[in-house]
Amino acid sequence: MVSTACFAAPIIPYSELKYIRDFNEEWSKTYLSSLQKKITFPNEAPTRWGRLLMTWAEVKPTGEIHNHTYSACIDTKEWSFYVDHRPREIFERCLAHLLLRPLMIIKKTLYHLSIVIPLYHIIKKGSSFEYCLREVAKSMADIVRTPLFGIALIVSSIAMLCICPFGSDDLALDGRRLLGKLEQMSTWGEKKVKQWTMLKCFQPWEISYLESFYEKNDDDTCKYHEDTLYEYPNIVKDSADYNLEVLKTHFLRRHIQYLRRHFDYFKCHYFPQDAVYTSPILETR
Repeated sequence: MVSTACFAAPIIPYSELKYIRDFNEEWSKTYLSSLQKKITFPNEAPTRWGRLLMTWAEVKPTGEIHNHTYSACIDTKEWSFYVDHRPREIFERCLAHLLLRPLMIIKKTLYHLSIVIPLYHIIKKGSSFEYCLREVAKSMADIVRTPLFGIALIVSSIAMLCICPFGSDDLALDGRRLLGKLEQMSTWGEKKVKQWTMLKCFQPWEISYLESFYEKNDDDTCKYHEDTLYEYPNIVKDSADYNLEVLKTHFLRRHIQYLRRHFDYFKCHYFPQDAVYTSPILETR
């Protein structure tokens, strides 16, 4: 297990935060100070990459409590968070990407070369003429952009696989961020495009994405789930700290439910219904 000494995360001025894509400044004004207190670092001093621990005390139908833990990887410069893969898992996915990327280059280039197929999909959306014109121009540009970005991603993947295993864990996280950024650029800045994104787990969520896990009842009060035990020691109920813990719990609850429904091709199984989740990033390589 890796020790996680706790340090205060570096404070970023709101004047800088507002330039981060999709960053919800109002939400952050409420929760950022609470969030910074909860970030830990594996090393003896703060770095770009911290960890944010999330817990879910799941109440099973038998009354048994399963305590799940998830350690999200936090980018403290851009205030976004990534899935909790340890470096070894990042390298495995990077290798799989390297082997499959040439096929994606061929598929996407042929798609845009056909002209008719992307034009049909653009018109099918029924948007304005200006939108259609812009998307057609992007499709034509992608005939050239797709091979160029594909080569950049292949070269970056090779470099990452050759260098990062011999460096620090932070170097592997930097490599993951770079590949995610390159693929996002290849899709014109859009994240996790279903048809063309191969490295969805290499692209982050903005930290304010947690806001979407605030669930409300019909009377606008916070919704609590019967399968969840909401106990946070030394935290006052309805305070900013308490509400943040609820958001993290709801995120983890949804994440584990997703793992139970979706087949993991790397581990060759669904996450078992009765298993307790422990974040792999807390383990060593």
